[in-house]
Amino acid sequence: TTATARGGAVQIDGRNVRIENLTIRRADGACLGLNGSNHQIISSSFSECGQLGIGGRGAGWRIDEVTVSRNNNRGFNKWWEAGGAKFVGDGGLSNATISRFRAIENFGDGLWFDYKNHHNRVTDSLFAFNAGFGLHLEICEAFLVDNNVMVGNRQRGIYLRQTSHSTIAFNLIAVIDEGQRDSRGESAFPVRNNWVMGNVIAWNQIGLTMPEPLDDNRSDGNVLMGDSPATSLRIGWIRTTTRADWIAESLDANSEWVELPKAQRPGIEPSLPIDRQLDWYWRMRHKLRALPQALLVALKNRASTLTSRTDPRPGPTTTQWSGH
Repeated sequence: TTATARGGAVQIDGRNVRIENLTIRRADGACLGLNGSNHQIISSSFSECGQLGIGGRGAGWRIDEVTVSRNNNRGFNKWWEAGGAKFVGDGGLSNATISRFRAIENFGDGLWFDYKNHHNRVTDSLFAFNAGFGLHLEICEAFLVDNNVMVGNRQRGIYLRQTSHSTIAFNLIAVIDEGQRDSRGESAFPVRNNWVMGNVIAWNQIGLTMPEPLDDNRSDGNVLMGDSPATSLRIGWIRTTTRADWIAESLDANSEWVELPKAQRPGIEPSLPIDRQLDWYWRMRHKLRALPQALLVALKNRASTLTSRTDPRPGPTTTQWSGH
């Protein structure tokens, strides 16, 4: 399917399509190409395809219990359109819910929303051992990313590039303004009004990066865990800041830092079930401080779909894919 155009082994355009219990593997380009509105992809698997597991665009989708794994086995440039799944073009994907999604060992990003995707929720999902970013939001708006696990990805677990009005909450796992603007003046790309709250950020090279200028972006109620590099903080690509100066910027005043050297870091073994790999997290979870009530109320007022969450501790609660 890559000889004359970009497409999927199964390519569908239309409305109200339900794809269920489908397995596609080892296609030349994408496993599945899907465009249109109100589609559902349920309990399906897309693996070992040459370029992408899923590619498409549309609105009002529901994706649930879907796995994309070991895609881009032909080795396309991962900065193009290669990896687990990518939504791009004509506004990408909007008003969609993606839950219990597994992006594992893709040779690129696990899940990539590129250019004007908006009002989507990614929840209860796993992004593990991908060669690029676990979850990549590029020039997007108004996402809710909650209760996910990003582990063992070779680049950032979550990367927000020129993305605004998004909430990153209760994940186990930076946010950057790179100065890009729309030369045609059709859209505003500055990084605005993102909240990073209630996450557990463990053993990363840089704990958390916030945009420069900081503007009204907000970070609080997180747990930063690991050695000195893993708990370091950065505003923009260059300015590394002390914890005291970070808090003076009104960032993470209610967060906690857990110093754990690399010698105490659990080994990462992709062959083990994910619940075994996260035993360390479940053991220490009960030791984490609860988020202040005022932060929880602010989060629930901002993202109404979080109103059902009753556990006040940072990080993800039990999920179907974890075995807990």
